[in-house]
Amino acid sequence: MRMVSIDEVREGDRIGMNVYSSDGRLVLRKGMVVTGKLIDGFKRLHVDGVYIEDERLKDVQMEDSFSVRFRMHAISLLNSAFEEVRESKGFNCKALLETNNEMVRHLLAEQNSLLQINHIRMRTGYLLDHSINVAMLSVLTAKAIGGYSIQQMQAIGIGAMLHDIGYALPGLENPYIEHPKAGHDLLIKQQDIPVMSAELVLQHHEMINADGFPYNLKGKEVKEMAQICAIANDFDHYVNEIDHNRLPHEGMDYVMTKAGVSYDVHIVHAFMRAIVPYPIGTVVLLTNGITGIVIENNKDYESRPVIRELNKDHEISLINHPTLFIKEVVSSRDILFS
Repeated sequence: MRMVSIDEVREGDRIGMNVYSSDGRLVLRKGMVVTGKLIDGFKRLHVDGVYIEDERLKDVQMEDSFSVRFRMHAISLLNSAFEEVRESKGFNCKALLETNNEMVRHLLAEQNSLLQINHIRMRTGYLLDHSINVAMLSVLTAKAIGGYSIQQMQAIGIGAMLHDIGYALPGLENPYIEHPKAGHDLLIKQQDIPVMSAELVLQHHEMINADGFPYNLKGKEVKEMAQICAIANDFDHYVNEIDHNRLPHEGMDYVMTKAGVSYDVHIVHAFMRAIVPYPIGTVVLLTNGITGIVIENNKDYESRPVIRELNKDHEISLINHPTLFIKEVVSSRDILFS
C-alpha cells in the first residue's frame, strides 16, 4: 500500500489501512472499496490523504504495529487530558505518562528506528496528532544526540507530547504567545510531571538568536531539550500545515535553513538522522531517468533508499550506486499508473 493525497484517490481504490478519528474511533476499515460518496465523505471530514492498496507494494511494510497502536491510544489519552484542562485546569497524567514511557522504551530498543511522517491526518484532530509526532520526533532526536538517560528521554517525551497543553487553558488573551508559559505553569503543579518537562514546554518557542518567545532567550540560555522540541515542532507544522501537502524532504530543507540561526547546528543534524526524507511508498525520479517507488529505507543513509522500478521487479539500492541520486519526487498519478 501507499499513501495518496485526497485529490489522487479514485473510485475503485481499496483502503490500505484502517483510519481512526482523533478520539480513536474506527472511521474507515482496511479493504473498503472507495466510492464517489466515500470521497465526498473524506472531504467533509477534512482527510488530507489515505493509504490505498497497491499490488506492487503488497510485500512492503509501511508502519509497524506498535506505531499504529501507540498513536491511537496516545491520541485518545491526550484528547482526554486537553478536555480535562479545559474544564478544570488540571488533568490525570498517570496513564499518559505510562504510554509515553512505553513509547520511549520502544524507540530506544529499536536499532533502526526512523520516523515516517506520512500517516493520515484529519484537521479535526490536528493538534493532537501534531503533539504525538513532536513527541516521537523529539525522542528520536535526543537518541541521535546521545548521552541522555532513559529518565531524561521520558521527560523529553512527555514534555514534547504536552508542549501545546497551554492552548487548552481558557482565558488567554493571545494564545499563541501565552501558551508556553501557561502550559509550564500548569505542568509545574503536576506532581508526576518532571520539572525539565515543564521547562521544555516553557522554552519550545525560544531561539538561540533571541527571536523567540516568551523571554527572547539567546544562545546557551535555550536548553538543548527545548531546541529538540522546537525543531520537531517546526518540522511537523511545516510538513503537515493545513491545506498544504508538503513532503518530508521539503520539511528537512526548511529546518536546515534554521541551523546555526534559530537552533544549534548539532541538534539540527541529529534531527536529520531521525527523519525519513523519502517515506516508503514515495514515487521518485532518479537521475538516470528511472521512475520507481521507495520500498525500504537505509539506516544512517536516509537519502539513499531502496527503489523498486515502476512496473518491474528490478530493485535499486542507492547505497550501491554512488553516482545515482533522487532527482525529484513524482506526485502525478498518471505517471504512477502509466
